Amino acid sequence: YTDQSFSCRFMAQFSELTSPQRDEDWAEKRREAYRGSFRHFLNALRGGRLNETRFAISATRGTGREYTRHPFLSPRWQAQLISPAADSSECQLHFPFTLEVYFDGEGDELTGRKYQLSYLSLSSDTVTVSLNGYTPHTVMRYGRWGNERFADMLPLDYQPPAPD
Repeated sequence: YTDQSFSCRFMAQFSELTSPQRDEDWAEKRREAYRGSFRHFLNALRGGRLNETRFAISATRGTGREYTRHPFLSPRWQAQLISPAADSSECQLHFPFTLEVYFDGEGDELTGRKYQLSYLSLSSDTVTVSLNGYTPHTVMRYGRWGNERFADMLPLDYQPPAPD
């Protein structure tokens, strides 16, 4: 990126808990962390289930108050944003614009809204990302996803409950 942003990279290591009650508590916390997350979005987009999982997306161009929004309502158009990668644990995202991602399955405690609003921009028109949601500096996240904390992360091997 040519703006004055910086990035850092780290890997978290999670350890399994031993108490059955704490396991249940952590399972619920992990479900909460997954709901509305970038990882949840990737799985929904890849599976063609954005509407069922309460996501809506729009292409945006411009900055500040001067921008245009073009909703991607058709599953056919949504499907063009993602494709499989050579490695089955990855996918490719394709879009030359900023993607606005609206999730109304949960409110945003930081803004007080009854929905979550995030923005994605790619370092190039096509980037490869891991299906577990971890991206090495290829996807810039703003809004709700840009404010996620280390405590909101999920283990790499986390499998969401079915259906998500």
